[in-house]
Amino acid sequence: MRRKDREVTDLTEILDIIDRCPVCHLGMSVDNVPYIVPMNFGYSYADGEITFYFHGALEGKKVDFLTQNRNVFFCLDLAHELIVGATDGAYSYKYESVMGSGVAEFIERDDDKIHALKNMMSRFKKHEIELSAADEILKRVLVFKVTSKDFTGKRNLVDA
Repeated sequence: MRRKDREVTDLTEILDIIDRCPVCHLGMSVDNVPYIVPMNFGYSYADGEITFYFHGALEGKKVDFLTQNRNVFFCLDLAHELIVGATDGAYSYKYESVMGSGVAEFIERDDDKIHALKNMMSRFKKHEIELSAADEILKRVLVFKVTSKDFTGKRNLVDA
Protein backbone atom coordinates (compact mmCIF):
# COMPACT_ATOMS: atom_id res chain seq x y z
CA MET A 1 0.00 0.00 0.00
CA ARG A 2 1.47 3.30 -1.08
CA ARG A 3 -0.09 5.44 1.68
CA LYS A 4 0.82 3.52 4.82
CA ASP A 5 -0.52 6.41 6.90
CA ARG A 6 -4.02 5.55 5.64
CA GLU A 7 -3.80 1.78 6.00
CA VAL A 8 -6.18 0.16 8.47
CA THR A 9 -4.46 -2.85 10.00
CA ASP A 10 -6.58 -3.50 13.08
CA LEU A 11 -8.97 -6.36 12.27
CA THR A 12 -11.68 -4.96 14.54
CA GLU A 13 -11.62 -1.71 12.56
CA ILE A 14 -11.69 -3.55 9.21
CA LEU A 15 -14.71 -5.57 10.31
CA ASP A 16 -16.38 -2.38 11.58
CA ILE A 17 -15.98 -0.80 8.12
CA ILE A 18 -17.54 -3.90 6.53
CA ASP A 19 -20.39 -3.85 9.08
CA ARG A 20 -21.26 -0.28 8.12
CA CYS A 21 -21.14 -0.81 4.35
CA PRO A 22 -24.54 -1.34 2.75
CA VAL A 23 -23.16 -2.75 -0.53
CA CYS A 24 -20.22 -4.80 -1.73
CA HIS A 25 -18.99 -4.14 -5.27
CA LEU A 26 -17.98 -7.46 -6.78
CA GLY A 27 -15.61 -7.39 -9.74
CA MET A 28 -15.26 -10.23 -12.22
CA SER A 29 -13.43 -10.71 -15.50
CA VAL A 30 -13.68 -13.08 -18.45
CA ASP A 31 -11.43 -12.83 -21.51
CA ASN A 32 -10.12 -9.44 -20.39
CA VAL A 33 -13.66 -8.05 -20.12
CA PRO A 34 -14.37 -6.63 -16.65
CA TYR A 35 -17.76 -6.66 -14.96
CA ILE A 36 -18.57 -5.05 -11.60
CA VAL A 37 -21.88 -5.37 -9.81
CA PRO A 38 -23.01 -3.84 -6.49
CA MET A 39 -24.52 -6.49 -4.25
CA ASN A 40 -26.18 -6.87 -0.87
CA PHE A 41 -24.15 -9.25 1.23
CA GLY A 42 -23.58 -11.03 4.48
CA TYR A 43 -20.24 -12.11 5.85
CA SER A 44 -18.41 -14.02 8.54
CA TYR A 45 -14.84 -13.97 9.76
CA ALA A 46 -12.82 -16.87 11.18
CA ASP A 47 -9.17 -17.83 11.30
CA GLY A 48 -7.86 -14.99 9.15
CA GLU A 49 -10.45 -15.50 6.42
CA ILE A 50 -13.49 -13.44 5.46
CA THR A 51 -16.39 -15.25 3.79
CA PHE A 52 -18.87 -13.04 1.96
CA TYR A 53 -22.32 -14.43 1.06
CA PHE A 54 -24.33 -13.26 -1.94
CA HIS A 55 -27.53 -14.24 -3.71
CA GLY A 56 -29.08 -13.55 -7.08
CA ALA A 57 -30.87 -14.96 -10.09
CA LEU A 58 -30.03 -18.40 -11.40
CA GLU A 59 -29.00 -16.97 -14.76
CA GLY A 60 -27.55 -13.78 -16.18
CA LYS A 61 -24.27 -12.03 -16.81
CA LYS A 62 -22.98 -12.43 -13.25
CA VAL A 63 -23.55 -16.20 -13.35
CA ASP A 64 -21.97 -16.42 -16.80
CA PHE A 65 -18.85 -14.61 -15.59
CA LEU A 66 -18.57 -16.59 -12.34
CA THR A 67 -19.02 -19.89 -14.17
CA GLN A 68 -16.08 -19.07 -16.43
CA ASN A 69 -13.80 -17.45 -13.86
CA ARG A 70 -14.33 -17.75 -10.11
CA ASN A 71 -11.54 -15.33 -9.20
CA VAL A 72 -13.10 -12.07 -8.04
CA PHE A 73 -12.21 -8.72 -6.49
CA PHE A 74 -14.38 -6.94 -3.94
CA CYS A 75 -14.61 -3.38 -2.71
CA LEU A 76 -16.66 -1.96 0.14
CA ASP A 77 -16.54 1.78 0.79
CA LEU A 78 -18.32 4.54 2.67
CA ALA A 79 -17.94 7.89 4.50
CA HIS A 80 -17.54 9.82 1.26
CA GLU A 81 -17.01 13.55 1.66
CA LEU A 82 -15.05 16.19 -0.23
CA ILE A 83 -12.58 18.05 2.00
CA VAL A 84 -11.97 21.65 0.95
CA GLY A 85 -8.76 23.10 2.35
CA ALA A 86 -8.00 26.65 3.43
CA THR A 87 -6.03 27.45 0.26
CA ASP A 88 -6.84 27.08 -3.45
CA GLY A 89 -6.14 23.58 -4.68
CA ALA A 90 -6.06 22.08 -1.18
CA TYR A 91 -8.59 19.32 -1.64
CA SER A 92 -8.82 15.83 -0.33
CA TYR A 93 -11.52 13.22 0.16
CA LYS A 94 -12.77 11.37 3.22
CA TYR A 95 -13.42 7.66 2.85
CA GLU A 96 -13.17 4.28 4.48
CA SER A 97 -12.75 1.11 2.44
CA VAL A 98 -11.97 -2.58 2.46
CA MET A 99 -10.78 -4.27 -0.71
CA GLY A 100 -9.48 -7.69 -1.57
CA SER A 101 -9.61 -10.72 -3.79
CA GLY A 102 -11.02 -14.18 -3.39
CA VAL A 103 -12.61 -17.15 -5.05
CA ALA A 104 -16.35 -17.51 -5.61
CA GLU A 105 -18.04 -20.83 -4.89
CA PHE A 106 -21.63 -21.70 -5.73
CA ILE A 107 -23.54 -23.05 -2.73
CA GLU A 108 -25.59 -26.11 -3.64
CA ARG A 109 -26.72 -27.77 -0.39
CA ASP A 110 -30.01 -26.44 0.99
CA ASP A 111 -28.67 -26.26 4.56
CA ASP A 112 -25.71 -24.19 3.38
CA LYS A 113 -28.00 -21.93 1.34
CA ILE A 114 -30.19 -21.39 4.38
CA HIS A 115 -27.16 -20.52 6.50
CA ALA A 116 -25.94 -18.00 3.88
CA LEU A 117 -29.37 -16.38 3.39
CA LYS A 118 -29.90 -16.03 7.14
CA ASN A 119 -26.43 -14.54 7.44
CA MET A 120 -27.29 -11.94 4.79
CA MET A 121 -30.61 -11.06 6.40
CA SER A 122 -29.00 -10.72 9.84
CA ARG A 123 -27.44 -7.47 8.59
CA PHE A 124 -30.98 -6.08 8.46
CA LYS A 125 -31.65 -6.32 12.18
CA LYS A 126 -35.42 -5.87 11.87
CA HIS A 127 -35.88 -8.69 9.36
CA GLU A 128 -35.39 -12.26 10.45
CA ILE A 129 -36.21 -15.04 8.00
CA GLU A 130 -37.36 -18.55 8.62
CA LEU A 131 -36.36 -21.06 5.96
CA SER A 132 -36.36 -24.80 5.67
CA ALA A 133 -35.09 -27.18 3.02
CA ALA A 134 -38.71 -27.51 1.83
CA ASP A 135 -38.96 -23.83 0.89
CA GLU A 136 -39.48 -23.24 -2.83
CA ILE A 137 -37.24 -20.16 -2.82
CA LEU A 138 -34.16 -22.34 -2.41
CA LYS A 139 -34.78 -23.73 -5.89
CA ARG A 140 -35.20 -20.27 -7.44
CA VAL A 141 -32.19 -18.47 -5.99
CA LEU A 142 -28.49 -18.69 -6.66
CA VAL A 143 -26.41 -18.44 -3.51
CA PHE A 144 -22.65 -18.15 -3.57
CA LYS A 145 -19.80 -17.22 -1.31
CA VAL A 146 -16.43 -15.56 -1.76
CA THR A 147 -13.64 -16.48 0.60
CA SER A 148 -10.61 -14.26 1.06
CA LYS A 149 -7.44 -14.09 3.10
CA ASP A 150 -6.23 -11.24 0.89
CA PHE A 151 -7.95 -8.03 2.05
CA THR A 152 -6.86 -4.58 3.17
CA GLY A 153 -8.46 -1.61 4.84
CA LYS A 154 -7.81 2.03 4.13
CA ARG A 155 -9.22 5.33 5.37
CA ASN A 156 -8.79 9.06 5.23
CA LEU A 157 -10.84 10.96 7.80
CA VAL A 158 -8.48 13.92 8.21
CA ASP A 159 -9.35 17.40 7.00
CA ALA A 160 -7.16 18.90 4.26
